[in-house]
Amino acid sequence: MCWDVFISLVLMVSCFTTPFDLAFPQILEEAPAYAAFSSAMDVLFLVDIIINFFSAYEDEYYATQDDFKVIAKTYLRGWFIVDLLAIVPMDWFLPNK
Repeated sequence: MCWDVFISLVLMVSCFTTPFDLAFPQILEEAPAYAAFSSAMDVLFLVDIIINFFSAYEDEYYATQDDFKVIAKTYLRGWFIVDLLAIVPMDWFLPNK
């Protein structure tokens, strides 16, 4: 539960920093501390994806599912794509100016 609260706070910070990233890319590129901070947030989201593959959950019958194959299958069918797209740098897909 502590991890979920922590990653939620990181997500809230990301909600505030993303508009600045989009609005002022040249200014932010000149700030190496901000680039390191942004990269650290991406790493935290990657760690969250890994943790989700190993975290037990309660199914619709309130039974705890702790089998790795069941957890991975459920996560891959659920939030995995959204989480993966959230950590992929968008500048990989945008044309260079």
